[in-house]
Amino acid sequence: MIEKIGIIGFGQMGQFLATLLKNHAEIEVTDTLNKKHIALKLGVSWKSLEEVVKNSILFLVVPIPNFESCLISIKDLVSPHTIVIECCSVMHTPVKLMMQHLSQTQQIVGCHHLFGPQSGAKGVKNKQMVLSFIRCSDSKRILRLFDPPQLSIITLSPEEHDTIMADTQAVELFIGAMLKTLVIHPHKLTTPGFDLLLQLYEMLKDDSSDILAAVHTENPFAEKIADNLLQSAHEVRNSIWDGTSK
Repeated sequence: MIEKIGIIGFGQMGQFLATLLKNHAEIEVTDTLNKKHIALKLGVSWKSLEEVVKNSILFLVVPIPNFESCLISIKDLVSPHTIVIECCSVMHTPVKLMMQHLSQTQQIVGCHHLFGPQSGAKGVKNKQMVLSFIRCSDSKRILRLFDPPQLSIITLSPEEHDTIMADTQAVELFIGAMLKTLVIHPHKLTTPGFDLLLQLYEMLKDDSSDILAAVHTENPFAEKIADNLLQSAHEVRNSIWDGTSK
């Protein structure tokens, strides 16, 4: 059976998700902005919000600052049989909001693909995706969606996901943001380690400030990690120039 999938939010990530799934499902997309021309180019259907929410599986690919307003706009429209899947970079807050605004019988799933348009441009085989089945009577149905792309699926609770992401993604984006302020660039003399920093810079330079803010402010575990990074930087600086570690 071909799944019918709706996607709300047709920015870079929504377009990437549609491209990932379009060969194995019927995709309908919508956005607050008119992006019908992009949908036609990608070979998916552009529909109204009222139409998209009627699909059997619904992905919410909207920035966290807009997530609650999106839920409020669909809560009286979405079919009771639809599985609603959030696709934010953190899970605790979006899942909490879904449980707050959607029906207690609505099936809801947390989803975070640990790659994006840049890192997945050359293929997504074996790249990681986290799923959190909060209320879902048929988890295998969701897992089957990602069989064709051959993703590595990991199931975690929202808290487990956010704890690990604070140690990994938040660190990556925090360091990447610092590299952007330094405006590092290639030199004729370089080292393998510096080349890796350049790769990180190139991978993250086009990320929006919303992503950086959301990964840190909406993850309850991220601020401590950022503080530890800054403290470590001070300790390294002091140990080099002052001969102390404090």
